Amino acid sequence: IAYVAMQEANAIATVDLASAAVTDVFGLGFIDRGTVPLDASDRDPEDAPTINIATYPGLYGVPMPDGVHSYQSNGETYIVTANEGDAREWGDYVEPARVKDLGTDDAPGTGPLCENLASYEDDAALGRLEVTTEMGFDDEQGCYSELYAYGARSFSIYSADGELVFDSGSQFEELGARLSESTPLVFNSGHDDNEFDSRSDAKGIEPENLTIGEIDGRTYAFIGFERLGGVVVYDVTDPAASTYVEYVNNRSFDVSLGDAYEELEASGGSEEELAALVNSVGDLGPEGLDFIPADASPTGIPMIVVGNEVTGTTTLYTLDGAPVAAPSPEPTETAAPAPSEEPSPEPTETAAPAPGEEPAPAEEPSPAPTETAAPAPAEEPSEEPTPAPTETAAPAPAEDPSAAPSEQPAAAPGEDPLAPTGGDVTWAIGLGGAVLIAAGIVIARTRSRA
Repeated sequence: IAYVAMQEANAIATVDLASAAVTDVFGLGFIDRGTVPLDASDRDPEDAPTINIATYPGLYGVPMPDGVHSYQSNGETYIVTANEGDAREWGDYVEPARVKDLGTDDAPGTGPLCENLASYEDDAALGRLEVTTEMGFDDEQGCYSELYAYGARSFSIYSADGELVFDSGSQFEELGARLSESTPLVFNSGHDDNEFDSRSDAKGIEPENLTIGEIDGRTYAFIGFERLGGVVVYDVTDPAASTYVEYVNNRSFDVSLGDAYEELEASGGSEEELAALVNSVGDLGPEGLDFIPADASPTGIPMIVVGNEVTGTTTLYTLDGAPVAAPSPEPTETAAPAPSEEPSPEPTETAAPAPGEEPAPAEEPSPAPTETAAPAPAEEPSEEPTPAPTETAAPAPAEDPSAAPSEQPAAAPGEDPLAPTGGDVTWAIGLGGAVLIAAGIVIARTRSRA
């Protein structure tokens, strides 16, 4: 069976590979932004945007996943989606419009907002948010009584028949907000600019793609953020109680690549100088991810492979601390060689980074697993969002960059979605260049240019 993301249709198709027949198509529904908050504006206020993660009754997120993966838990198949969102623009047909343009000449063929949504026209609310013009229009009133925005800024887990089992809600944006207070990360920046809040009026960090891997009996989802960059890790062993594990971003926020590249090109920079500029910013625009299990890894240690479309780089992360696969003996014509008498190297212990400090780059790559200090426990859950549009204050600076963000809606009842998993595998994700780590893992990085 293959599960195929029908992104613009917000659906998943089930394909029987033996007969090459589509056997089912199910829709993915919507995320109620009256209960699950988001930062919807890059002008709140204009010229001085703030982190404003708020709820908006009458607004819905359309998941429209790009990457999709499946795995099994307790004999059941589950489908995991990275909910990027994507508008339909075919020739003269352009589906999206900003909320404030509905009913104006800037969005021909549309109607205005109904009275219940009229306050959303302001740029500091939803005025600049892009929504579909094809949904939410009330024919009787002649206006939009509901709004549907592209993407859910989350990842979801569904049963094989399309039932929603888990959604990460606003956890990704809450994570970005917290890290922007305690690390160099720039909240909701683009994949070729370092402009604070620049993607809030579009699709935020844009979860683009994902891969799934099993390590020491536990299953992990690795999700790439196309715009903000980096990979976030969740333990999805129990699908309904999936938990945040780690986030790492191998990106420098010191250089705004788009502007710097144009300036260098305009000044007559050589190809070598342009290439050096691109290489200086780390990895931008993760597009594709793959998991290499230990028994297929050349080092015997599991790896994650990330292809980055903006910088044209391919990066391999070794999951140091995961179990090492025993190498197969070299074939010989004589008796099998005796086991090596030399003992395996002991894992080294790495201290947790001091508050506000950037972890030191790991050696590249380390053949021995690295043990890290236990991650800090998650903070107490924040209060439930109110039903009215509510401004959420920017999170206070974390005392430790490894502190986990607050709990968000859409998690399993009674579960803390961002608590450390407490599994048997202790990871360490260590990177050269810019490193942003939110809780306990380390990855040693190998990078090449396409």
